Amino acid sequence: MGIVEKLSVLAQKWTNRAIAAQTDYEQAVASTPSTYWQQKALAAANTYNQAMQQVIAENRFALGVSNPKKDWQSQTRAKANRRVEGVRLATNLWAEGFRPFAETLDRVVPSLPARGPKMSDVNIQRAVAVMRAMHETKRSRRGVRTALTGITLSPKAPGFI
Repeated sequence: MGIVEKLSVLAQKWTNRAIAAQTDYEQAVASTPSTYWQQKALAAANTYNQAMQQVIAENRFALGVSNPKKDWQSQTRAKANRRVEGVRLATNLWAEGFRPFAETLDRVVPSLPARGPKMSDVNIQRAVAVMRAMHETKRSRRGVRTALTGITLSPKAPGFI
């Protein structure tokens, strides 16, 4: 019997072994230094940047969007319960990650001019001011020089902008 004929058997074997290895997986994660992924990612920054240039040159984004996988909806539905569990587990992480943006909004909103009529220039200027402030907050978190603060922060991940 060839490999193609065995695909369903191999798929079930892969699933069974992954389930059986859950404890090993958890132990390996627990015993790995928390900065391990960061060290490896930083070491690969130049490779990543080169690969992204190739992706751009080959227009892979447009090609991927033009030829999407057909089963994404059924797969998404099948995994929906894990999404809720993941969201629950990430509640505090989300709040921590959003904090700089909330602080930016708290700082910027009181300084905005009064609202005007719908689609007025003053409202558009308000929206642009908020967008710029949020964009600068995002950039400053990445270590990019910001117009709002005028300082350069240390990059969290050199090579990634």
